[in-house]
Amino acid sequence: MREKKALSPSRQGNKILPMRIELQSHSPSDTHELGVRIGKHLDVPSVLLLEGELGSGKTLLTKGVYLGLDGRDEEQVLSPSYTLVHHYDDARCPIFHVDLYRLEKPDAIYSLDFEEFLFQENGVTVLEWPRGAKDLLKPEEYLHIEFFPGENPENRKIVLTAGGQQYHKVLTEVRSSCSS
Repeated sequence: MREKKALSPSRQGNKILPMRIELQSHSPSDTHELGVRIGKHLDVPSVLLLEGELGSGKTLLTKGVYLGLDGRDEEQVLSPSYTLVHHYDDARCPIFHVDLYRLEKPDAIYSLDFEEFLFQENGVTVLEWPRGAKDLLKPEEYLHIEFFPGENPENRKIVLTAGGQQYHKVLTEVRSSCSS
């Protein structure tokens, strides 16, 4: 995993502006390892928004986050495309893995009792395909992770954007672990 570009957080008055880093993943194992690094540094509550094409590595990164949160059985972490929500309770905190791919309209998201997963005070929520859910969140309430195709099928550009102080800390730790 190699960092391509890093932008540090800055201030505008009392408001902390987003921090963003771009990483190059050269293999599925790089993407998985990035997830582990993120998971190790997450505090609860946390919300991760994952966006990218089908097969871009969103669930693979989630498996890494699960292991970084001391999960014990990575094989149980599967894409929740058909079930919408998977709940993992064998890590250091509950993890809710939500896939909103099939939900096009915000009304459908509300019908899920979405707040139950999103505003977990003692857990981590990972949202794949969060397009309709972003309207429910303030930018400082989540870590946004975007996956872009690379030069070959295994490469990815992964862009992480942290709005709030909690996620600035996570990205600072991830950035330092990627450069060591």
